[in-house]
Amino acid sequence: MISTVDYLMEKGRKEGIETGRQEGIETGRREGNENTLIQSIKALMETLHLSREEAMDALKIPEEQKGYYAGKISSFDPDNVE
Repeated sequence: MISTVDYLMEKGRKEGIETGRQEGIETGRREGNENTLIQSIKALMETLHLSREEAMDALKIPEEQKGYYAGKISSFDPDNVE
């Protein structure tokens, strides 16, 4: 027979694993979306010869996020995505 303490510990462990798994999935999606957006900005810059600002405008990136993406674009290496 399983004790209450053992039951609660096992339940907590399973909940912790599930929470960690969900957080990992969310982080992966967020990073994937970010990398895709960076690639899109760079593609517009290269193929249409748009400035970084024009490319971000074309993709309707909010003003408050443009500085963040501007920094990411200069250091982005699509072959070394973390």
